[in-house]
Amino acid sequence: MRDVADVYFMFVDASGDPGPFMGENTRFYVLSGFILIPEKWYEAYNGVLEIISKFFPKVDLTRRPELHINHLRRGKGIYGRLDRDKRKLMADAVYNLIVKIKPTIISIVVDKEKYFAKYVQPEPVKHTSFQYLMDRYERFLSRRDSYGILVYDYEGKKDKYIREMLEEARLIGSYDFRLLAHWKYKRIVETIFFTESETSIGLQLADFVAYAIFVCYEKKYCERFNQLQSLFDKSPSGSIENYGLKVIP
Repeated sequence: MRDVADVYFMFVDASGDPGPFMGENTRFYVLSGFILIPEKWYEAYNGVLEIISKFFPKVDLTRRPELHINHLRRGKGIYGRLDRDKRKLMADAVYNLIVKIKPTIISIVVDKEKYFAKYVQPEPVKHTSFQYLMDRYERFLSRRDSYGILVYDYEGKKDKYIREMLEEARLIGSYDFRLLAHWKYKRIVETIFFTESETSIGLQLADFVAYAIFVCYEKKYCERFNQLQSLFDKSPSGSIENYGLKVIP
């Protein structure tokens, strides 16, 4: 018996538009959890500092730029100092770092066109995707007899509902449609911790993960998805379906 249970951190970020698919906005919405143990967080932290120092050697690391995949892709802000080839090399370095530190990934993909067509009064996409993500994180922790913390990119007072969902899952339970019963969370501790992504290495790497999955579904560009596929949470038989990757509906 262990004296102290392992502790995991899940950093959560999204890619895509959560609103109904109208033909001009994105069809898919992706919510990704990037799961690390504390020791791996330091490896991630030092790896990010090394990457930034390589591409921006004169930058004060105490005021380092936020790693943000869309800013990097488009050459926005400080990333405008890099040409296209160097931006690609920097993205490669970040994805290689993610593979090296071996996090566990859990991602929820919502096909909004099918989702809003299937349900007469669907729950908001953000609500549904976060519920599915928390359920899978809770089960991930339970299988390891461990406990975990949630860290989420701060979006203001509108994030209050996420805290309420977590508390409801503890007190009343999350509904399991297979068992037709509620089951209570016992592994996710405390509330959800919100912070600005510019202050969190974990959230910045979660941004890269969510984007990799999003572009695979939205644009059929799956190079980065394939690079990360071995990191998804898996069933005992080795399948990522419904464990590390859940597609709704």
